[in-house]
Amino acid sequence: KYQKRDIRVLSYNVRHCAGNKDGLNLPRTASVISAQNADVVALQEVDSLFSSRSDYKYQVKELAEATGMYGIFCSALTGYGIGILSKEMPLSIKVVSLTSDFEPRRMLMAEFNNYVFASLHVGLSANARRGTGPVIKAAAEGWVETGKPLIIAGDFNDDGTDAEMEGARGVLTAYLQQNGFTYHSDLTTPTWSDGIYIIDNIISYDRIGGVEKGSYEVVNDKVTSDHMPILGDFIIGFDDPNVTGINSMKDNNVPVDGKLYHIDGTTVSDSANGITTLPNGIYIFNGKKVL
Repeated sequence: KYQKRDIRVLSYNVRHCAGNKDGLNLPRTASVISAQNADVVALQEVDSLFSSRSDYKYQVKELAEATGMYGIFCSALTGYGIGILSKEMPLSIKVVSLTSDFEPRRMLMAEFNNYVFASLHVGLSANARRGTGPVIKAAAEGWVETGKPLIIAGDFNDDGTDAEMEGARGVLTAYLQQNGFTYHSDLTTPTWSDGIYIIDNIISYDRIGGVEKGSYEVVNDKVTSDHMPILGDFIIGFDDPNVTGINSMKDNNVPVDGKLYHIDGTTVSDSANGITTLPNGIYIFNGKKVL
């Protein structure tokens, strides 16, 4: 279940399926999502049955039906929150409360066979951004022992390039980059269509870089929402254990000099050559994950 695979990720603040210049149009939003053919989609600003502005529609359910995907909704306020669409049925779901400002904020996490995916919407205030970093870090650490990489996508409300905000923006970006998270967004292309801010991102957490980016794109759609969708192609997982497994290498007399680590980063040995057998599991050897 840890074998290499391709994954396409989409993140989209849909603005409750209301266009940037006109009213509600849920089929148009669904069409934009379907056109990207993503494996997983992080949704922000989606409404549920209690919101009059969206005609009391359960938007995640309708978007899931329209795109042929599974749908999960997580409420932040009554009738309003975030969601995930996925081609694969999640194995488990977890909700993490982020630092609030003017309203509650959440991160929705879904576990799949090969990886964990999260959708989030961070608060607007500098206090919310500062407080949210350690919360995200703690949540990410909870998945390390599984060996599954974590991919997080969403509206971070944190433009790390904007010096005019005097530290109010960029604090979350800086914290995550300094604490083991990899930004796969280009951090140069604006994602908010009415302004200049780069506030939507796709990031990953894996202590040894288990997420390889193939491409990243800001989809140029300034009509369907006030945010533009962001799209990334990635490779996750491990090489074939029959080729790169440490025991397999030893059996085939392949040199295995070099430090060997557990998946949590602790040292097993300064040289795999001195080890006769290893319990089945995931290790770090020569800077790569091996089984």
